[in-house]
Amino acid sequence: MGSSNSSEEKRDASILRDPKQGEASELYWACRAGDLDTVKKIFHSTPFVDINRLEPNGSTALHAASFFGHVDVLRFLLHEKNIVQHKRNRYGMTAYEEAPRDQIRVLFHRPADNQRFCTSEDTKNSLIMPLDEISEDIDEPHPNEETETIPDDWVVGSKSDGDMRLEIFLKYMLAVGMTSNANRRFIKLICRLITKTDMYFVFSSLLQSFIDTKITKNDPHYDIASLYVEKYRTTKRIENLLTLYTLECPFYKSLGYGDETALLYMPIIWQLHKLQHRAFTGRSYRGLTMTQKDFRAYQWAEENHERSITIQSFCSTSVVEKVALKFSGVGNGQTSISDRVHILMAMDFRTACPTAIRLYKISKNTECLSAYEEELEVLVLPGTIFRVTSIEMMNSVYVIYLENILAKWDPDLILKIMTRQNMVNELNEMFQKVLSQTESN
Repeated sequence: MGSSNSSEEKRDASILRDPKQGEASELYWACRAGDLDTVKKIFHSTPFVDINRLEPNGSTALHAASFFGHVDVLRFLLHEKNIVQHKRNRYGMTAYEEAPRDQIRVLFHRPADNQRFCTSEDTKNSLIMPLDEISEDIDEPHPNEETETIPDDWVVGSKSDGDMRLEIFLKYMLAVGMTSNANRRFIKLICRLITKTDMYFVFSSLLQSFIDTKITKNDPHYDIASLYVEKYRTTKRIENLLTLYTLECPFYKSLGYGDETALLYMPIIWQLHKLQHRAFTGRSYRGLTMTQKDFRAYQWAEENHERSITIQSFCSTSVVEKVALKFSGVGNGQTSISDRVHILMAMDFRTACPTAIRLYKISKNTECLSAYEEELEVLVLPGTIFRVTSIEMMNSVYVIYLENILAKWDPDLILKIMTRQNMVNELNEMFQKVLSQTESN
């Protein structure tokens, strides 16, 4: 069943209460000395979970390599072996924070050619829908739906798109509902009636099966990805899956954008109430490049204020504008494509939004959930709703200003959508398939 604190967490807490100065493993001393050959030898003969353990002296091997600035050792540990980065030492600092200079800190950064904070694909990850449909009867069509000229095929305008719109809206309503004790009991009761099993077991089994199909056990990302899934299973702490998503693993796009989005979305929603202290207020940014055709759809949404933007996929944003610009390719010497427009999304959250989660360190006593601390990431969940307030040009980049819209919890509407889309039967079939696969293994 697992517990709120794993044996590893209890061990770490015990060490930090009474660290034994001078006591550490051979790996620690090799990293401290910058002895790369010895580090490699020990690494290949030591279980991955032991590599990441807090040493009796209240530090880790990664802390030692970082503090003493051993570049080659850090590159091996971070870039080749993808070891855990977020552990704090007896001084409450991560290995990144212990780095003595910027040349060392940059080794902890995500590769510059990564697109986590930008999107170069067509913007099919958002839908435009009438704002008043948030509260109106879902069976009633929007009064202008048959007569409006829809500027792009991804803007909601047909019955099939309407079904998709309801599915995305359902995701958001579930998220809103899970922030309330009474509503959360209602949702969990439905899920238990459907699955008749331990949801943590289901979620972790689904994710591990996903990892097994995406990467081989010889891949350096496999051990750390599996480690975080196992930590989630044993501790039931959703923070482990949020960290999993931030890893530089080859499967993160499938998990964030593809058909497998629900594998991560459902466990997050299941425990969203435990993340309310991380709900974001303020402005965050995301870089994009989109086609002229898709850009015109946003311009159209600006002119038609009764329309809203609904996010369909996980959306990594940063509170630091230059982080989003860096990953968008603006100013990096990348060649522009004539049909594409450089975009900076500025997302404004006037009040705390439960589906915009701060992954960075928000106080002295809270840990950074992102594997990359300097990015100051805010993760926006599928189903989050915005309106386009304005669009302006800034240094060859179009800035699209979005304002978050909070919907009200409506259990009757959720049941109506689930019934209309036959979601109960689909969920049951999915869970039963996972259970049968797990039992056969």
